[in-house]
Amino acid sequence: MADAENRAPARPESAGEPAVEGSERAENQAYERVERAGEAAPRAVAFAAECPFDERAADVASDAVSFRLAVMVGVTAFLAGVAFALFFGLLERNLVVGIVCLAVGLVAGPAVGCSVFFLSRRSARSLAQPGTRIGIRVEGERLCMYLTRGGAPISTVWREIASLYALERRRGYVVIYLAKQQANIVAEDAFTVGDAGGFCAFCAAFGVHVR
Repeated sequence: MADAENRAPARPESAGEPAVEGSERAENQAYERVERAGEAAPRAVAFAAECPFDERAADVASDAVSFRLAVMVGVTAFLAGVAFALFFGLLERNLVVGIVCLAVGLVAGPAVGCSVFFLSRRSARSLAQPGTRIGIRVEGERLCMYLTRGGAPISTVWREIASLYALERRRGYVVIYLAKQQANIVAEDAFTVGDAGGFCAFCAAFGVHVR
């Protein structure tokens, strides 16, 4: 009996100790995963001063986003015209109104798309300048991104990156490892909105080193 009592593990003094130990163990494992990811992936940490603003990359990224938005809006306008044309032409048996709606859709689609493209392009290029600061706040696996111009917030957008590997704070940087791409971003000058693909394009557009 004495040997059995000696072999028995000592009970914790409080019920909260196992939870604390489990939390510390999970935190240590998270740090280990971050270190392994850092060793496996090539480091490309660079200060903003070492990353000159690439105006051409900014224009290309801005135009790409503007084009996508213009296509979405233009196609939506065209489909709306087609829907009205089918409704009046087939269901209401009013061919004149149906043809007019179809013509309006054919004209409005490209016209609205082009207008949206040039307006969005102008706005995006004005934002894609060194004076625009793009911030990031990490809350779990969600990234709160916001644009500021001269310290005043422009917009706030929430995005969840599903392919997030690890988050690490080191020397004022937030290092984000993506499934197929690695990006090192300054905590105060991070990136704009977009998915994992457009993420790196915008990083390059705003002068943040990405590879």
